[in-house]
Amino acid sequence: MRMVKLRAMLLATAGAAVAIGAATEAQAGGEAFARLEILDITLRDWQDDGDFSDDPTIAVGGEVENLSGGNSADAQASLNQTTNSAIPVTGVLANIDLPLQCVGDCTGIGQNDFTEAAGSGDTSDRTFSRADQILEGAILAGLPGGVGANASLVGEVDVAEGTTSDTSGTTETNVGTVTSLDILANESFIPLITLDAIQELEARLSANAVPPQLQAQGSSRWSILIEDTETGDVVLDWEPDGTDGTIAEGIELADAFDLTRSVGAADPGDFERISEDSTGGSPGFAARGANALEAGQRYRFTIRHTAETDLRVSEVGPQPPTPPVPEPASLALIGTGLAGIGLLSVRSRRRRSAKTAA
Repeated sequence: MRMVKLRAMLLATAGAAVAIGAATEAQAGGEAFARLEILDITLRDWQDDGDFSDDPTIAVGGEVENLSGGNSADAQASLNQTTNSAIPVTGVLANIDLPLQCVGDCTGIGQNDFTEAAGSGDTSDRTFSRADQILEGAILAGLPGGVGANASLVGEVDVAEGTTSDTSGTTETNVGTVTSLDILANESFIPLITLDAIQELEARLSANAVPPQLQAQGSSRWSILIEDTETGDVVLDWEPDGTDGTIAEGIELADAFDLTRSVGAADPGDFERISEDSTGGSPGFAARGANALEAGQRYRFTIRHTAETDLRVSEVGPQPPTPPVPEPASLALIGTGLAGIGLLSVRSRRRRSAKTAA
């Protein structure tokens, strides 16, 4: 009996040495944020007078007739395979304000709050995903909401610092608006689009994130297309990118910053942030058509506005142990245990031999 106990103790000694450096609890933490507000989008009659901010606005019943059109919007927030989606709205040219979509710990997050819930660069102390939007006004005078359209979007995902529960999968938001407007030109004019914008993008991963298989990304985009519905000819095709002269079709007059960009974080401790604001003076963005809208012709305006965020966690939870490289002390423990087990085996064989000889 004494021999059995001694053998068990020696085996435990060797096993304990091998177990040094066993599995650790994985930790996650990070944020992705995207905000894009497009303000006072207005269709004007370009006058070529050097000051496009004072060019006259285009009105339904004056320069154009409204044939048809509508605004559409959607908002979706997902967290660990749980998704909240607002019922997509598509209809007449009217204001759209979808309900806030939020999953997780949404305490204190209100409708139409387009600021960061976690605060810029702050350590996350809760886990949630939210998406929100509002669209008001119109690019033409004489339509519901008044001239000068405002469209605001926000998407934000946070995973609390030190999260060790299973949060594998994708935390994301998708939010967007689309305006489609068909008009008949009553007289010829060169279309001029002016607007301002506020853009904030952020991606951050915790410096203590384990394992490193995490990715955070925030992106936003805005574009406008004006085309002849009968011939398909493009009058204006514009995605402001912060660089003058890179317009696909038309003539760019002002391009304050890039409205088609994204930020990302791929390694623990990564942080990237963009914050831009063109308000406070002349419109920060302006572009005119390459050609005039001709009287008696029909044209379609398509405006797209999106914001997206992703925080992907490939694996969060207890990680499998990695076989360690034994340190000298560990090797000594292993040696002690194995030597003891060998000595016990030799003694056992000798006793059996002695009994046999007797």
